[in-house]
Amino acid sequence: MKISHLILAIILLLFLLVFTTGAKADVDFAHSNLVSSIEADYIQDMKKARDTGKVWIVKIGAEWCGPCRALDRDIEKYFKDKVIYTKVESSSSLAKKISKEYQKLGEKPVSGIPDWVILTLNKEGKYTYRKRITPGYKGISQLRSEISKAKK
Repeated sequence: MKISHLILAIILLLFLLVFTTGAKADVDFAHSNLVSSIEADYIQDMKKARDTGKVWIVKIGAEWCGPCRALDRDIEKYFKDKVIYTKVESSSSLAKKISKEYQKLGEKPVSGIPDWVILTLNKEGKYTYRKRITPGYKGISQLRSEISKAKK
């Protein structure tokens, strides 16, 4: 009787090993497609900002973050068609890449959210205006002021 339990346990372990390994591979594959999609959206927004001359706002934040949601709400309500707005999840690989770019520019890495930057780009894709605000969001008056400065 004990041998049959041992054989059953080995079969169960093999079953779990085979199916959990396969499931992990599927999740990793799906995650890599998601990351590629997020980065493609970021690049597409950058090109839109360059081609249209609109102010581009890139926000690193999270769904659970109250100030992040307030910034999202105000941009949607007051500036939806006037700016290009890119939201980057703070735990994503893209957020980590952006943080490394900040460090290359001699700035602190992303350490609080929302961490947002307002940019304008010329037709060659070079910054004509760049200001990083980190961390926090002080409300619509701050947003209006920062967008106004970027348009000058």
